[in-house]
Amino acid sequence: MTTAIPSPSGTATLKENLVTGKQVPDETARRSIHSYVGAKQAKWPEAEFIVGNPPFIGGKDIRSEQPGGYVDALRKVYSDVPDSADFVMYWWQRAAVLAREGKVRRFGFITTNSLPQVFNRKVVAQNLNAPKNPLSLLFAIPDHP
Repeated sequence: MTTAIPSPSGTATLKENLVTGKQVPDETARRSIHSYVGAKQAKWPEAEFIVGNPPFIGGKDIRSEQPGGYVDALRKVYSDVPDSADFVMYWWQRAAVLAREGKVRRFGFITTNSLPQVFNRKVVAQNLNAPKNPLSLLFAIPDHP
C-alpha cells in the first residue's frame, strides 16, 4: 500500500514496512521533473482589444497546481511579476505591457478579486505609475457576485 503525504519539498510517497508496519519511503516511487530550457513568453496574436477570463490560481497555490519546472520558467520569463502574485496577474502583466507599447488599445479581464490584493498591487502599480506610457484603470468592479 502506498500513500502520498505532503512534505516540505513536495509530495513524499510512502509505503508500509512489512516487518514493522510503519510508513517508510517507497524506494520504487518516481517523480517526473519538468525542465523548460530557453523558455520565453508566448506570442499573442495581434489585436486591438484583449478581453478574457484567465485561469485563477492563488499565488501560494501555483507551485502545487502546476509542474515545478513550468513555474520556474514562468517566473524567470516574467521577472517583473512577484512570486506571490496570483496566476491571473501574468496575463494582466502581458496585456499591460502590450497596451503600454501601443500594440493594443485596451484590455479587460475578469480577475475576480485579484487586482486590489496586496500581493498583486505591484503588478498593477508598476503599470499605472510607469514613467513612460502609464496605464489608467477605466472600469473595475470589486467583489462582484
